[in-house]
Amino acid sequence: AQFLSSHLVGAVTLPTGSKRLLDLGGSHGDYARALVRRYPGLQAMVLDLPGVAIAAEKISRQLGDTPPVEFKAGNLLADDLGTGWDVALMISVLHVFNTDQARQIFKKVAAALAPGGVFVVLDHMRGVSRGRDSVVAMMGLNWLTLGGRSYTLDEVTEMMAAAGFSKVTVRKLSSRVGATVVMGIR
Repeated sequence: AQFLSSHLVGAVTLPTGSKRLLDLGGSHGDYARALVRRYPGLQAMVLDLPGVAIAAEKISRQLGDTPPVEFKAGNLLADDLGTGWDVALMISVLHVFNTDQARQIFKKVAAALAPGGVFVVLDHMRGVSRGRDSVVAMMGLNWLTLGGRSYTLDEVTEMMAAAGFSKVTVRKLSSRVGATVVMGIR
């Protein structure tokens, strides 16, 4: 996560004045914490399954992590995401969900973001380059057994547009990372 965090921070520019960040399925909070460090005044909350959120918060407190990140137990599909968020992250989580679930989450995120808010999706996607496609296809077999799937870059950008995001942009991260960032503005 620390390796990926530096690439994420370099690829993502948040809107000026961003104050609230929601990290969906953010587990340890490292991605949220990296952005909070880069953007003074930004506060972050990580929403993840109950066991994960409780363990991550405990570890964070024990380590005395700064800046602090809030952890909340929840379910992306079932729980309300709140409103007024300036930024929402979905890092290496999209592949866990099937297409209908992913579309539902994208719509929920659009409703939860403030006007001008940014949705950042980072995952391994097909259709970015031939070299990456073969790796993602192999990973996709594992994801399929869990009920998820690998998505193409076109599918992710289409889901962003269908959920109401505009100005969808794509940034390929280093080939060492192999992931792609898709960002949309509400």
